[in-house]
Amino acid sequence: MNLAFQALLFFILLLPGLLLRSNYNGRIAKELVLPQNFPPFSREAIRILIYAAILNVLWVTLSNYIGKYHGFHTDLESVIFLLMGDYSDSGMRLKAIAAITDHPGKVLLYFSSLYIVSAWFGFVLHKRIRQHNLDKKYQFLRFNNQWHYLLTGEVMEFTDECENPSEVDFVSVSAVVDTNHDTFLYVGTVVDYDLDSRGDLARLTLAQTYRRKLSADQDQEGNGEQRQDLESDPRYYRIKGDYFLLGCENARNLNIDYWYLTEQQDTVDNNGD
Repeated sequence: MNLAFQALLFFILLLPGLLLRSNYNGRIAKELVLPQNFPPFSREAIRILIYAAILNVLWVTLSNYIGKYHGFHTDLESVIFLLMGDYSDSGMRLKAIAAITDHPGKVLLYFSSLYIVSAWFGFVLHKRIRQHNLDKKYQFLRFNNQWHYLLTGEVMEFTDECENPSEVDFVSVSAVVDTNHDTFLYVGTVVDYDLDSRGDLARLTLAQTYRRKLSADQDQEGNGEQRQDLESDPRYYRIKGDYFLLGCENARNLNIDYWYLTEQQDTVDNNGD
């Protein structure tokens, strides 16, 4: 037994928290929760450790309660001994090995049921919180992806931050991007986005995309034109195609606009003809 075995055992015990958090974040996280996304002492890593500890304690308690009626119990002493890494006590070492090898079916059932319940619980929490918009009301319930809230416009529905929270109709972005030849301003409607392994914005999928060279800009105060002016502005040209994929690795900055469409209703004169 060596450090690799300790690391494997630690991962086995940590996995319930990882599964719960991954399924809690769901598709909003854009990917599974991966270790490289979260440094050892990050807030997310601490959450996973806490969730894993709580789930393991609950499952050990439940297992021992059921075991009273079926003649078995979870040997916590052996688990702690294996985690400590000091295997000089041959008696404890043999006891710990026997606890695993004598009951492989029970060990497999214990961990497989724990993993399934952890993943299911995270999924149910995600569904309930999204169904009742609780993440928009309470900051501590928000999912681990700020880009989702920014690029879908849900940030404008945060009741704890917005005076008049309301759902946006669509989101547009203006991105200043450096290339080998020039610097361009891209403007388009957000359709989707992708993140890299660190959780940073990697790519934007845009519709109705326009661009122009900043070097040809004669009005330095005119970087924030309204969307309806783009077609008539000679500095812009429309990028053909249904969707435009904009890589963000060379993006200098990003401006996000939230748009609300108002329905135009005809006024009915009850006294008219």
